[in-house]
Amino acid sequence: MLEKKQEIFNANYNKERGGEMKQRVYNYTGALNISGEKYSHYMNLQADFSNMLGYENIQQKEVINQNSTWTQFGKKNKSSIESIVCDANYNLFRNRTAYNSCWNAQIGAKGFYAERVYRLYPAKFQQILKNMEGYLSFEKNFLLKKGMLDCGIHGAYTIGGGTMLKMKQEAETALPNIDEYPQRKDLLEQEFEYIASDKIAGSINVRYTYFLNKEKGMNLYAIGHVNYKKSTSGLYDGKDWTTLQATIGLSF
Repeated sequence: MLEKKQEIFNANYNKERGGEMKQRVYNYTGALNISGEKYSHYMNLQADFSNMLGYENIQQKEVINQNSTWTQFGKKNKSSIESIVCDANYNLFRNRTAYNSCWNAQIGAKGFYAERVYRLYPAKFQQILKNMEGYLSFEKNFLLKKGMLDCGIHGAYTIGGGTMLKMKQEAETALPNIDEYPQRKDLLEQEFEYIASDKIAGSINVRYTYFLNKEKGMNLYAIGHVNYKKSTSGLYDGKDWTTLQATIGLSF
């Protein structure tokens, strides 16, 4: 368990506090590794549970001995973020040493759930984001006479969902007009629709390593990487994104 606390000071010299944030994180991990003569098995499970609370301090300015200071009487909860992140995968692979031919196959699933709450009395605003992703990959390297070729292919499908912004009354008082508060609804909607949409994704990566000096570990390498992602629902239905990356380097 990990706990964090951060205080926000508007003016530290006279104890004027704007608020504070408190976070508590629980992390659970588990792994199983079975080594065999020809290949090995590896199973991994990870889960993170996080709760972050934001407080507004209740203060009053007072003058004591001709010096002004702030006296705190309490605090009230203004916001909260609760999130869950999970990942489970299984790997079947042939062990890799410095210079040998090996491979690695992986299949897994991961997901997250996040609930954000902000209070603006007498209203409470709530947003929920969630998605679940299944993924698989295969990586193989080939040992050549003067170098080594590493290749990999990855694929994933994500199912998203949630609620963009929901307002709830917490007291029998007239609700504020949400349209009176400055908001970039266009950006908020774009962000939500991207996170909450269903997506298919894939990538291919290739690396060629040329051995300059094996004994000293000097190598010249070139890397190529292609990413592709396509949305299949919501505002971005049918829209796709492609990124290309190329790298040349020297290791020693």
